[in-house]
Amino acid sequence: KAVTEEHVITAFAKARDGSNVTDELQISIMPSISSVFIVRDVTAHGSTTTENVTGQTLALNLAANETDDLNALLAPDDVAATEVWQSKAPTIATVDEHTGVVTGLQTGTTTIMVTVMDGAGVKKTATCAIKITNNTEHIDITATTAEASGDSIRAGTRITLRATLWADA
Repeated sequence: KAVTEEHVITAFAKARDGSNVTDELQISIMPSISSVFIVRDVTAHGSTTTENVTGQTLALNLAANETDDLNALLAPDDVAATEVWQSKAPTIATVDEHTGVVTGLQTGTTTIMVTVMDGAGVKKTATCAIKITNNTEHIDITATTAEASGDSIRAGTRITLRATLWADA
């Protein structure tokens, strides 16, 4: 049976040589990790829910150096464990090895993995795919009047400028 909460067992011993020497030992049995999931908080319409993204492809629309948080959800939830996060393609997106914060770097897909280990040495791993769409914006400004030629105009001339906003996919 899996241990889901801490148990303390006390063992007693008594010498058989007639000296009546006794001793006791307390043993703590701690719960072990049974599973781990990668989750993400999603806010919509003023309400926040936790979304399980383990084994899925999560599309993140992150501009260069924007971040999003991933978390490890353990079962049972009271297990003390350390987390180590990693990205299989750190040129696409990095992940902070201790916090699960993903930073988008360029358009592409990578696998994010978290490995958790409890005090007994039990390890569990979960993965999800992250698709970085990296919609960075830039603006092109062009002159739309005939008086403008190339990069220069005559002093005192009025021109009309046109700004075009682009989203890089």
